[in-house]
Amino acid sequence: MAKKPPDPETDPFKLAEQKRWLDLARLGKDAWNSWAEAELNKPLEERARVDLSDLEIDIGDFEGFVFPGNANFFNATFSGNASFHSATFSGNANFIVTAFSGLRQLLPRDLLGQRQLCWHGVLG
Repeated sequence: MAKKPPDPETDPFKLAEQKRWLDLARLGKDAWNSWAEAELNKPLEERARVDLSDLEIDIGDFEGFVFPGNANFFNATFSGNASFHSATFSGNANFIVTAFSGLRQLLPRDLLGQRQLCWHGVLG
C-alpha cells in the first residue's frame, strides 16, 4: 500500500511554507517546534520569518515555542490571555504597539542574550 501524503492542513512544514503561522500555532508546541528544529539547522539569514503583524491573534499559548528566526508581532492584537513563558527567540522579536486584552506572561526564558527585542508601546 502506498504511503499517504501528509495532510496539508496538519503538516507543520506545509503550513510554514505557506506562511500560515496561526494555523501552525494552533497545531500546538510539538508541531511548531518540529518545524522550528529543522529551521535551526539553517543559517539565521535563511530561516523563515514569522510575521504575525497587524493580525488579531486568538491563540495565546506560545509557552515553550521556539521562534527560529525573526518574529514580528507589530501592531498585532491578542484577543485573550497570552503567554510566552519558556519561549525561545533566536532572531529579533518585535512587539511594538502590540495589544494584549487579557492576562499576559511576556518574559521568555531564553530571551536574554538574543539579538534584539522590541517591546515599546505594548498595550494592555
